[in-house]
Amino acid sequence: LADRENLLPGGGFEQAGPKGFTGWDWMDGFGQAIVQDTAVKHSGAASARLSNFRKGEGHGNCRIVKKLALAPWRQYHLSVWIKTDGVAPAGDIRVAVLAPDGRSLNYA
Repeated sequence: LADRENLLPGGGFEQAGPKGFTGWDWMDGFGQAIVQDTAVKHSGAASARLSNFRKGEGHGNCRIVKKLALAPWRQYHLSVWIKTDGVAPAGDIRVAVLAPDGRSLNYA
């Protein structure tokens, strides 16, 4: 692993302002399709609830984005907890790591 520091501060979605979660660059429809949920969470005080996808973005995307400057030829580890209760089709839920030109950088 490149280094052990957390590159996603705010990954617990516990801090939010009127435009979105603190530490994230942008998201589709914060306050409509994406809301802070303090009732359903994995750990910590809150989570991000994604629902009503078309309310946030007309094509149905519901994205939370963080741009990072990463060093080439290094390996990074990303771990997430996703609850898909009531989401159909759950197979359409993805975590994507993309290069600036749109290429996928994640293996699995």
